[in-house]
Amino acid sequence: MGTRRATDQRSLEKQDLAEESAASEAIAVQLRRLLEVAAPASRGGGCTREANALRLSLKGIWERGDPGLDAYKETEDAVAFLDGFFAPLLSPDAFTTALTGDRFLRRYPGGTALTSQEPGDPMYVDYALRAFTPTFLELDEALAEALPAPLDARLANFVAGVVVLCSVPVRIAYHHFHGTAAYTVIAERHIRVLVGARASARAAHAEMVLSGAAGGRTLSSDEEYVLVTTLDAVQSMVTTRLDSVTRFQQDKADLPPRIRVPAAELTQRVAAIQFWVHGPPDNRRARLGKPSTTGPEDKPLPYYGTVLDAGGERVHARSFYALPESWRAFENFCRLVCQAGFSVYVNACSNAHGGRHPKHVTHREGVEFDVDWTFTSSPGDTVRNLARRRKKYGTGIFRDVERDRYFSLEPVPGDPQLHSHRNIEALSTLVVFQAAALSGLHRYLYSDVENMILAAEYLGWVVDQSLFAQVGRKANIPVAEGVNHADHLHGEVTSPVTRCLDETVLTTILHQALVRDAHKEFSSTYLLPPWQAPSSAPKTDAGAQKPTPREMRTTAFIHLWAERAAAGLPALLPVWLPTEDLQRRWLPE
Repeated sequence: MGTRRATDQRSLEKQDLAEESAASEAIAVQLRRLLEVAAPASRGGGCTREANALRLSLKGIWERGDPGLDAYKETEDAVAFLDGFFAPLLSPDAFTTALTGDRFLRRYPGGTALTSQEPGDPMYVDYALRAFTPTFLELDEALAEALPAPLDARLANFVAGVVVLCSVPVRIAYHHFHGTAAYTVIAERHIRVLVGARASARAAHAEMVLSGAAGGRTLSSDEEYVLVTTLDAVQSMVTTRLDSVTRFQQDKADLPPRIRVPAAELTQRVAAIQFWVHGPPDNRRARLGKPSTTGPEDKPLPYYGTVLDAGGERVHARSFYALPESWRAFENFCRLVCQAGFSVYVNACSNAHGGRHPKHVTHREGVEFDVDWTFTSSPGDTVRNLARRRKKYGTGIFRDVERDRYFSLEPVPGDPQLHSHRNIEALSTLVVFQAAALSGLHRYLYSDVENMILAAEYLGWVVDQSLFAQVGRKANIPVAEGVNHADHLHGEVTSPVTRCLDETVLTTILHQALVRDAHKEFSSTYLLPPWQAPSSAPKTDAGAQKPTPREMRTTAFIHLWAERAAAGLPALLPVWLPTEDLQRRWLPE
């Protein structure tokens, strides 16, 4: 378990699609074999092409981002949907019943038995039988010439059912519908039905002959050969598919294991290692370490914020997993944000086993985190959502560091919110951006491009030039995404994880923080309440505006910020430079 290195999700998907295609080709080989026996002039149909087209059509249906499919984001709901969609292919008893009757022949156009109407709510069997119709019609004709009635129809139904069963696209369901449901439940049920189908194929010869399906007469040697060869090909199909699905399960079991870390445990992990200030007053230094490694004169930089989980247990059980090294990077992210005084909400991580993770497009690889944050230490003071904005490439002043293209941001109609955070909300946002870059969440998505640019510039000028957000650099990859990330930040722990929290870096940040907090421009820009309009709070008897609880918490937070700076134990982040200093660096003489 867990012996394989983490692999890019697209590479895994390509490998799985190739595996499905190879399995389809193996089925086609057996179909061609039995068709050549039953009708020597047959070319064997186009089973491989049909199976691939069927899988790709399902991939397209599930990839479109249909909001209705996101209703099945809970694993048990996804399993219930797939059970119904793939019926009777995931139930041994239901499949055996369909296999020994004419269930499959009734469901595709031109079948030997009664043709059904186009289903109003098609299931997988309907998609599959229609996709395989050319091959099955050829099979019907071949078996009708080679075998007496009704044995030919019984055997055609049997083969059609097994082919449809062997075509169940477990890997497509994994990558494009619901990874956890496909891996933990559907694959195992599919294997049980395949095992039952193999047993049915072994017993089918005697059952078909003794039941009178041969029209009450003994089969000729040629007819016996067709029957035996056909059932042998069916067994080979099932065995091939069993091997393929078993490999799928093993491949996913060999992915690096992910673990779940609840917020309470994450908070304990964060608190177990602190930032410390040590050294004489004229040469103060900062470092990160456990209390047992500190000296008697070391002073801690306390954590004023905390870490919280958003959502309930159902959300956590399916969505709060990550690789151990990703959690370690995220711990440092939380340390930096909480030391600055803000709290972090963990909205989502990855699923436990890879594959699609509704309603997310990503969150499959164990390296992704969705977070929200506060502008005071209070969990109730989360920053406001920003307006959604779309990129328009070819115009504008913003540069996409991944595509190396300039763009502008156009507002989505009907979104009246702010485009960028201001005042204390901007302060906490700068902290979050810089904490991501310094801790190892190097690639992060959010809509506040203005503060993204500033955060990266400050880090690049003060800490290390590798932290500039420039094309080709991997240490800091801010991505402006204003449609789906206007209400939370999405961060990814890139590989290899590089952390910029050694004593030299932290000491540089400490000295800059002390200078920052003494600068009037900083306090007049960021140490202000987030609200813009006059307060709507009721007035006191004397006519003065009575502050709201949020206003009082904000005022207390601003006072605490100043007290920490005066005591020489400031918030380490954000790294900041005065406007005049920035301009001088941007436009040197």
